[in-house]
Amino acid sequence: MKCEKHTWDINDTEWCWKCDELNNPGYYKVHKNSINKIEIGEHCFGAIARVDDEDICNIHDNEEWSKLADITQLKTIEYLKSIRHTLDTQDWKSILEIITSRDQWDYLDDESSHSSTCDQCGGWNNNDVYIKN
Repeated sequence: MKCEKHTWDINDTEWCWKCDELNNPGYYKVHKNSINKIEIGEHCFGAIARVDDEDICNIHDNEEWSKLADITQLKTIEYLKSIRHTLDTQDWKSILEIITSRDQWDYLDDESSHSSTCDQCGGWNNNDVYIKN
């Protein structure tokens, strides 16, 4: 079975988690919120990011590991959805910083983006505005 996109796009032969879910019903649902172990760190080759002993990014050119990384990423996003009500403003700021640094967002360099000191406390205030390009 194929997902909606791959039903009409026969030239796209890359692995798709939606197609895989159609062929393995329930697999993603069973795994989506069941995170039991998270590993975060650094080693001489770079960052360590594992969920339930699976690398969250495929650092090797291996199709099976790509599938596992996709499943791990989706499971992590689903878990994030389940705890979204516990996230504070700083958490959401970090998420938005990731989004604006990875996707096609342009910094809006006008009066809506500004940095200044606070008249009341003397602390530093800044506001960066991004627009989707």
